Amino acid sequence: MTTATRGPRCSQAPQLHATPDAVTLDIDHRRDPLDPADAGLNDGASTGLLGIELHTRRRNRMNGVIHRDGARSLRVAVEQSYGNFSQYI
Repeated sequence: MTTATRGPRCSQAPQLHATPDAVTLDIDHRRDPLDPADAGLNDGASTGLLGIELHTRRRNRMNGVIHRDGARSLRVAVEQSYGNFSQYI
């Protein structure tokens, strides 16, 4: 199963992430030493991500652990994934 960041407004957008199975998220993300957030994206670090479907205001929270694959990509091993209340979006 693969998920891409393509939608009605950006049908030609490059694929930025993929889900090879139900508990893994692969993200194409180059390391940038000038990005202050990069320091928290090391191998073994815990992370939380929020996915939002804007037209329905649905959102999903995902918690997991980062596994780096070089400087170009990272893999997140999903530990928890659940819906969030959408009233304030």
